[in-house]
Amino acid sequence: MNDLLHIFTAKCNGFQSVANGYLSLVNGTPLEKAIEEQDNILGLIKSASQGQITFDKEWINSRQTFLENRNTFLEMIHGFYVQAWSSFLDSVFESMLEKHFSGTQIYKIQPIPIQFLSIEDTPDRLLENIKRRVSEHFSNQIALPDKTMILEKSLGLELSPDLKNNIKKHIIVRNVIQHNQGKLRERDLKTLGHNALIYPCSNGEIQGDYYNPEQTRDYRMKKYIVGNEVEIDATVLDQIHYDFVYASICMFP
Repeated sequence: MNDLLHIFTAKCNGFQSVANGYLSLVNGTPLEKAIEEQDNILGLIKSASQGQITFDKEWINSRQTFLENRNTFLEMIHGFYVQAWSSFLDSVFESMLEKHFSGTQIYKIQPIPIQFLSIEDTPDRLLENIKRRVSEHFSNQIALPDKTMILEKSLGLELSPDLKNNIKKHIIVRNVIQHNQGKLRERDLKTLGHNALIYPCSNGEIQGDYYNPEQTRDYRMKKYIVGNEVEIDATVLDQIHYDFVYASICMFP
């Protein structure tokens, strides 16, 4: 399973490199300066094109809209991390099934319901069919936080409550970004079990606390309630990177 760990951490490191490269570009020119530059460009275009600037105005407006929403790319990277974590858990479970059914190592996996299809489940195909259906059920029918719990019990390990709570936050935030333009809903906080979401943010007013050895920088936390839009910035991506990489390492002590 160490190969799965290396593949996952390499993906996360790749996400981190892309995000850092993107941030180095967009943060090199502050928004105010970029808008001032746009005004100067627009003036030059007016002089050079004798007022025929419809297309150029649209281009400049698009550039300004991008600068005002430049964290959209970071939201995409945030989602990539969560999806990679889900795929990693699926791969670990598939590897466990292979070992379990081959007799290499027996795992105490919780009961998983599957169908018996007499036409397909002939003696020569029954074993592979069971493995495939169990794997598909784990991948498609079990919620992401529950996947972590199943693997913890099967592997005989326990992630720290703080780490699991952070992972749950990352999943909730990914879901509200994908399905509700990043705005928190009542049901999201019910899933979290709190009346507010405390999440990393560079302009947060609450001091964060790095608790695992993979984390090296202080950070700030921001409080979000129902209706607030969660902000994804470099601080968030630092946290999600450390959490998922550390959690994956803890699964293979």
